[in-house]
Amino acid sequence: MRLKWRRCAKPGGGSPRSPGTWPIWSATAARNSRSPPIWRRPSAAPASSALPHARPGPRVLSAGDPVVLDFGGVYDGYCVDLTRTVQLGVPSPALERLYDAVDAAHRAAIKTVRPGVRPSAIDAAARGVLAARGLADAFGHGTGHGLGLEVHEEPRISRETPGVPDDPIEPGMVFTIEPGAYVPGVGGVRIEDDVLVVAGGCERLTEAPSLMRAAGAGARGSEY
Repeated sequence: MRLKWRRCAKPGGGSPRSPGTWPIWSATAARNSRSPPIWRRPSAAPASSALPHARPGPRVLSAGDPVVLDFGGVYDGYCVDLTRTVQLGVPSPALERLYDAVDAAHRAAIKTVRPGVRPSAIDAAARGVLAARGLADAFGHGTGHGLGLEVHEEPRISRETPGVPDDPIEPGMVFTIEPGAYVPGVGGVRIEDDVLVVAGGCERLTEAPSLMRAAGAGARGSEY
Protein backbone atom coordinates (compact mmCIF):
# COMPACT_ATOMS: atom_id res chain seq x y z
CA MET A 1 0.00 0.00 0.00
CA ARG A 2 2.58 2.56 1.05
CA LEU A 3 4.76 1.79 -1.96
CA LYS A 4 1.85 2.24 -4.34
CA TRP A 5 1.03 5.81 -3.42
CA ARG A 6 4.66 6.81 -3.14
CA ARG A 7 5.34 5.60 -6.66
CA CYS A 8 2.31 7.49 -7.99
CA ALA A 9 3.10 10.77 -6.18
CA LYS A 10 5.65 12.22 -8.56
CA PRO A 11 6.31 15.38 -10.59
CA GLY A 12 3.86 15.66 -13.46
CA GLY A 13 1.04 14.11 -11.48
CA GLY A 14 -2.18 15.99 -10.97
CA SER A 15 -3.49 18.19 -8.24
CA PRO A 16 -6.55 17.09 -6.23
CA ARG A 17 -9.09 15.06 -8.24
CA SER A 18 -7.33 15.63 -11.56
CA PRO A 19 -6.47 12.66 -13.81
CA GLY A 20 -2.86 12.75 -12.60
CA THR A 21 -3.83 12.37 -8.97
CA TRP A 22 -6.49 9.70 -9.32
CA PRO A 23 -3.95 6.84 -9.77
CA ILE A 24 -2.51 7.67 -6.32
CA TRP A 25 -5.95 7.10 -4.88
CA SER A 26 -7.30 4.22 -6.91
CA ALA A 27 -4.12 2.12 -7.07
CA THR A 28 -3.89 2.11 -3.29
CA ALA A 29 -7.53 1.78 -2.28
CA ALA A 30 -8.58 -0.76 -4.90
CA ARG A 31 -5.85 -3.18 -3.91
CA ASN A 32 -6.30 -2.88 -0.15
CA SER A 33 -10.02 -2.38 0.40
CA ARG A 34 -13.02 -4.64 -0.02
CA SER A 35 -15.13 -1.79 -1.30
CA PRO A 36 -14.59 1.17 -3.64
CA PRO A 37 -12.71 4.23 -2.38
CA ILE A 38 -14.91 6.41 -0.21
CA TRP A 39 -12.88 9.53 0.58
CA ARG A 40 -13.03 12.64 -1.57
CA ARG A 41 -9.70 14.31 -0.77
CA PRO A 42 -6.96 12.02 -2.07
CA SER A 43 -4.23 14.64 -2.16
CA ALA A 44 -3.34 18.28 -1.94
CA ALA A 45 -0.25 20.03 -3.17
CA PRO A 46 1.58 23.39 -2.87
CA ALA A 47 -0.83 26.19 -1.96
CA SER A 48 -3.77 23.86 -1.34
CA SER A 49 -1.75 21.69 1.06
CA ALA A 50 -1.88 24.68 3.42
CA LEU A 51 -5.66 24.08 3.66
CA PRO A 52 -6.88 21.41 6.09
CA HIS A 53 -9.31 20.17 3.42
CA ALA A 54 -7.99 20.69 -0.08
CA ARG A 55 -9.89 22.06 -3.03
CA PRO A 56 -9.54 20.80 -6.60
CA GLY A 57 -7.38 22.63 -9.10
CA PRO A 58 -5.76 22.19 -12.52
CA ARG A 59 -2.14 22.54 -11.37
CA VAL A 60 0.16 19.53 -11.89
CA LEU A 61 2.75 18.43 -9.35
CA SER A 62 6.29 19.77 -9.59
CA ALA A 63 9.59 18.91 -7.93
CA GLY A 64 9.72 20.48 -4.49
CA ASP A 65 5.98 20.24 -3.85
CA PRO A 66 4.61 18.92 -0.55
CA VAL A 67 1.69 16.54 -1.06
CA VAL A 68 -0.92 15.67 1.58
CA LEU A 69 -2.67 12.33 0.94
CA ASP A 70 -5.91 11.69 2.85
CA PHE A 71 -7.68 8.46 1.97
CA GLY A 72 -9.13 5.20 3.25
CA GLY A 73 -11.72 2.53 2.62
CA VAL A 74 -13.89 -0.12 4.22
CA TYR A 75 -12.65 -3.52 5.41
CA ASP A 76 -15.20 -6.12 6.53
CA GLY A 77 -17.75 -3.35 6.99
CA TYR A 78 -15.55 -1.06 9.09
CA CYS A 79 -13.95 2.19 7.98
CA VAL A 80 -10.25 2.93 7.94
CA ASP A 81 -8.67 6.36 7.54
CA LEU A 82 -5.12 7.43 6.74
CA THR A 83 -3.24 10.63 5.99
CA ARG A 84 0.41 10.99 5.05
CA THR A 85 2.50 13.91 3.82
CA VAL A 86 5.12 13.27 1.17
CA GLN A 87 7.63 15.55 -0.50
CA LEU A 88 8.56 15.61 -4.18
CA GLY A 89 12.24 16.39 -3.88
CA VAL A 90 14.21 17.77 -0.96
CA PRO A 91 11.95 19.61 1.53
CA SER A 92 12.63 23.22 2.44
CA PRO A 93 13.95 23.93 5.96
CA ALA A 94 10.60 25.54 6.81
CA LEU A 95 8.68 22.44 5.72
CA GLU A 96 11.09 20.21 7.65
CA ARG A 97 10.41 22.20 10.81
CA LEU A 98 6.68 22.00 10.18
CA TYR A 99 6.83 18.24 9.70
CA ASP A 100 8.93 17.73 12.82
CA ALA A 101 6.42 19.74 14.86
CA VAL A 102 3.42 17.76 13.60
CA ASP A 103 5.28 14.48 14.09
CA ALA A 104 6.01 15.45 17.71
CA ALA A 105 2.36 16.45 18.25
CA HIS A 106 1.21 13.14 16.78
CA ARG A 107 3.47 11.15 19.09
CA ALA A 108 2.41 13.18 22.13
CA ALA A 109 -1.27 12.54 21.42
CA ILE A 110 -0.77 8.79 20.98
CA LYS A 111 1.17 8.59 24.26
CA THR A 112 -1.78 10.23 26.02
CA VAL A 113 -4.33 7.64 24.86
CA ARG A 114 -5.40 5.24 27.61
CA PRO A 115 -8.69 4.24 29.24
CA GLY A 116 -10.16 6.93 31.46
CA VAL A 117 -8.59 9.87 29.62
CA ARG A 118 -10.95 12.46 28.20
CA PRO A 119 -10.77 13.19 24.45
CA SER A 120 -10.01 16.84 25.18
CA ALA A 121 -6.85 15.80 27.04
CA ILE A 122 -5.61 13.93 23.96
CA ASP A 123 -6.31 16.98 21.83
CA ALA A 124 -4.54 19.21 24.36
CA ALA A 125 -1.42 17.03 24.21
CA ALA A 126 -1.12 17.53 20.45
CA ARG A 127 -2.16 21.16 20.54
CA GLY A 128 0.32 21.97 23.30
CA VAL A 129 3.27 20.70 21.27
CA LEU A 130 2.28 22.82 18.28
CA ALA A 131 1.62 25.88 20.44
CA ALA A 132 5.06 25.56 22.01
CA ARG A 133 6.54 25.77 18.51
CA GLY A 134 4.54 28.85 17.56
CA LEU A 135 1.97 26.93 15.53
CA ALA A 136 -1.15 27.31 17.67
CA ASP A 137 -2.98 29.20 14.93
CA ALA A 138 -1.82 26.74 12.26
CA PHE A 139 -3.85 23.87 13.74
CA GLY A 140 -7.48 24.63 13.01
CA HIS A 141 -9.22 21.26 13.34
CA GLY A 142 -9.62 18.53 15.93
CA THR A 143 -7.01 15.88 16.68
CA GLY A 144 -9.21 12.94 15.71
CA HIS A 145 -12.59 11.25 15.43
CA GLY A 146 -14.16 7.89 16.07
CA LEU A 147 -14.12 5.20 13.39
CA GLY A 148 -16.50 2.31 12.87
CA LEU A 149 -19.42 1.64 10.57
CA GLU A 150 -19.19 5.33 9.68
CA VAL A 151 -16.01 7.26 8.94
CA HIS A 152 -16.87 9.96 11.49
CA GLU A 153 -18.24 8.76 14.80
CA GLU A 154 -17.88 9.52 18.50
CA PRO A 155 -15.65 10.21 20.28
CA ARG A 156 -14.54 13.56 18.94
CA ILE A 157 -10.91 14.12 19.85
CA SER A 158 -11.12 17.88 20.10
CA ARG A 159 -11.00 20.84 22.45
CA GLU A 160 -13.33 20.85 25.43
CA THR A 161 -16.43 22.58 24.07
CA PRO A 162 -19.83 23.17 25.72
CA GLY A 163 -22.38 20.75 24.32
CA VAL A 164 -19.78 18.40 22.82
CA PRO A 165 -19.43 15.03 24.62
CA ASP A 166 -16.10 14.63 26.42
CA ASP A 167 -16.67 11.35 28.21
CA PRO A 168 -13.58 9.32 29.18
CA ILE A 169 -12.46 6.90 26.50
CA GLU A 170 -12.89 3.17 27.04
CA PRO A 171 -11.11 -0.03 25.94
CA GLY A 172 -12.29 -1.17 22.52
CA MET A 173 -12.81 2.31 21.10
CA VAL A 174 -11.20 3.01 17.72
CA PHE A 175 -10.44 6.54 16.57
CA THR A 176 -7.99 8.57 14.53
CA ILE A 177 -5.08 10.68 15.71
CA GLU A 178 -4.48 13.33 13.05
CA PRO A 179 -2.86 16.59 14.13
CA GLY A 180 -1.83 18.97 11.37
CA ALA A 181 -0.34 22.37 10.74
CA TYR A 182 -0.98 24.53 7.69
CA VAL A 183 1.13 27.57 6.86
CA PRO A 184 0.55 29.67 3.72
CA GLY A 185 3.73 29.94 1.69
CA VAL A 186 5.18 26.80 3.28
CA GLY A 187 2.53 24.12 2.88
CA GLY A 188 0.56 21.79 5.08
CA VAL A 189 1.44 18.68 7.04
CA ARG A 190 -0.94 16.14 8.54
CA ILE A 191 -0.20 12.68 9.95
CA GLU A 192 -3.19 10.41 10.61
CA ASP A 193 -3.24 6.97 12.20
CA ASP A 194 -6.03 4.76 13.51
CA VAL A 195 -5.66 3.53 17.11
CA LEU A 196 -7.46 0.97 19.28
CA VAL A 197 -7.80 1.72 22.99
CA VAL A 198 -6.50 -1.16 25.12
CA ALA A 199 -5.76 -1.60 28.81
CA GLY A 200 -2.94 0.75 29.72
CA GLY A 201 -2.70 2.56 26.40
CA CYS A 202 -3.50 2.04 22.74
CA GLU A 203 -2.57 -0.16 19.80
CA ARG A 204 -1.63 1.57 16.57
CA LEU A 205 -3.63 -0.13 13.81
CA THR A 206 -2.08 1.78 10.90
CA GLU A 207 0.88 -0.11 9.45
CA ALA A 208 2.21 2.55 7.07
CA PRO A 209 5.23 4.34 8.59
CA SER A 210 4.73 8.04 9.26
CA LEU A 211 7.78 9.18 7.35
CA MET A 212 7.95 12.09 4.93
CA ARG A 213 9.79 10.59 1.99
CA ALA A 214 11.87 12.86 -0.17
CA ALA A 215 12.74 11.70 -3.68
CA GLY A 216 16.51 11.34 -3.84
CA ALA A 217 16.87 12.11 -0.14
CA GLY A 218 16.24 10.58 3.25
CA ALA A 219 13.12 10.50 5.35
CA ARG A 220 11.85 12.50 8.30
CA GLY A 221 9.44 11.50 11.01
CA SER A 222 8.76 8.49 13.18
CA GLU A 223 9.17 4.85 12.19
CA TYR A 224 6.92 3.04 14.66
